[in-house]
Amino acid sequence: MQYQASDIIAHILFIEDELSVSDALRECLELRGFEVSVVQRAKDAITLLGKITPDLILSDFNLPGLSGFEFFKEIKSNPLWNSIPFLFISGESTPEIINATLEAGGDYFVKKPIDIEELSSVIRGQLSQTKLKEESSEQRLDAFKKRVVHTLSHEFRTPLVSITTGSELLLEEYDALDDAQIKNLLTSIYRGGQRLERLVEDFMAIQQMDTGETEASFKQFLAPVSVGEMLTRVEDEVQIRLAHLYNNFEVNFAIEDSLSSLMINVCAPQLIDAFVRLIDNACKFTLTEKRIVNFNVTKEDKSIVFKIRDWGKGMPLDCSSQLQAVTPFTQIRREVHEQQGCGLGLTIAMHYIKIHGGELKLGRPDEGPGMLVSVSLPLA
Repeated sequence: MQYQASDIIAHILFIEDELSVSDALRECLELRGFEVSVVQRAKDAITLLGKITPDLILSDFNLPGLSGFEFFKEIKSNPLWNSIPFLFISGESTPEIINATLEAGGDYFVKKPIDIEELSSVIRGQLSQTKLKEESSEQRLDAFKKRVVHTLSHEFRTPLVSITTGSELLLEEYDALDDAQIKNLLTSIYRGGQRLERLVEDFMAIQQMDTGETEASFKQFLAPVSVGEMLTRVEDEVQIRLAHLYNNFEVNFAIEDSLSSLMINVCAPQLIDAFVRLIDNACKFTLTEKRIVNFNVTKEDKSIVFKIRDWGKGMPLDCSSQLQAVTPFTQIRREVHEQQGCGLGLTIAMHYIKIHGGELKLGRPDEGPGMLVSVSLPLA
């Protein structure tokens, strides 16, 4: 049966140095609807990959020059190629070789002599799995895009309404407004501007994380700081950044005197920002008349542990919820509970803590409602 171009199932890149094997196998695969490009050396395959993107790579394990296994590792290290299914064929089918290739991420190992029907089935199975993964990835990406658009449209629109409406009233009704009304409108405009500013800062932080600037800043500004000084600077920053957001909030900082002089190596701006974001979350999700947050410091082995406890509604502590909590542009039960923010705070805080060699844990207090967030950092 001859296949037309429109009937081609997939394009296979085949690397095989024995011409008799490659010619026979190519003919068998083409009779089954596959388009096959054959090269004899791995370096020729790399050159060809710069021009085409095959649906699957089939490679002999033993090749002259760059071996099949070395070629495989190069493919998997390249983000342009690492998602292409990769199958090995070899006459050396010892358990050690097979296990080594599979553990390194190879998709399948076909033994010589080759059963063409088996190989054809394996190839079709790998292509089907790849298609399902691509479809699933596209669905997740579409859902993520919709969530981002929905979140951002709300987060941009809400403060802009405050700014534009307040400005319009001031311009049109200024002579009819008393001082208290003017102050209220100016306050609304100011808070809208602050909310937009926080949104821009979050975007800049995410961009710096993606480009590696965050790690570069960490290395540049890393310095020893006492735990007591860090606590004081966090307390000051909380007043600067949160006092105008919450009319009735209280953050209680507590540390034993013996711990104040202990040293930790930190990039202070990043770590302070992480703590303020965690405290902001604690205030944001505490819906009682007075928002109370406890910030305690303890020592466990060779680590300093900062514990942030609130009395809010808490969150489910199953794995999927915790993963959702640190996923960008995601907030737990946002459709039920209206919260300001675009869902980046915990993502940014966790990133800062991780590059400090620390660990962030979400949990429940021993008693009462709320959340307990623990941040462990190694002592200097």
